[in-house]
Amino acid sequence: MESIYKIISESPEYFAWAFGIVNALWAGFIYFNKKRHERELEALKHTYNLDLEKRKKMYEMKAAQFEKYFRMIDDFGKRQQVDIAKRMQPIFNKFMEDSLKASDLGDKKAETTAITTFSSQISDITNEGMDQYLSLKSETNSLKLIASDELALLFDELQASYDSAFNATQEFMSKFVELAMANNQEEIQRCQETMAKQGNIIKENAEKLMNQMRKELKEI
Repeated sequence: MESIYKIISESPEYFAWAFGIVNALWAGFIYFNKKRHERELEALKHTYNLDLEKRKKMYEMKAAQFEKYFRMIDDFGKRQQVDIAKRMQPIFNKFMEDSLKASDLGDKKAETTAITTFSSQISDITNEGMDQYLSLKSETNSLKLIASDELALLFDELQASYDSAFNATQEFMSKFVELAMANNQEEIQRCQETMAKQGNIIKENAEKLMNQMRKELKEI
């Protein structure tokens, strides 16, 4: 210790200068190290904000897709259970009224017109159903491309249920004119019950799909 003191005493200016250099270097190190940490922190915040923004956009995109899809499912199920019956009842009533009137008058031309008009109206409803079905099928296939494995399985279940519902409806519509002309109310009622049952299956599968979608949205 005394030897170090003696050396410093003999050359105080040199050691003062050396200590000054060391302090300056140390201050520089602290300054630049601080700046480096600030840059790293800023980069980290930027990355975090980008990730947060990306997740937010993904959430909003998926939420919008899911919302659109469930509106389509609701519309399809509502059509199966309610709209077809509501729309066909007045068409059927008008057909029966015109047919009976034409039959009572012995007017074959009016009978033919009543049948043609009735068939055309039923065909319009059938074509609308086909368009809705194809749109729903296309949307389902699009969502399956970005779906998780669990979601894809539920999409398959739901698609199978609305395929069955659509086929039941098409079968009913294809023979409705014949059933109406024969006034076969028993078979008409049976077909309507089948369609209602298929609609309920769609609703159950859609509920399972919705629960999984909510779960995956929370995990984003």
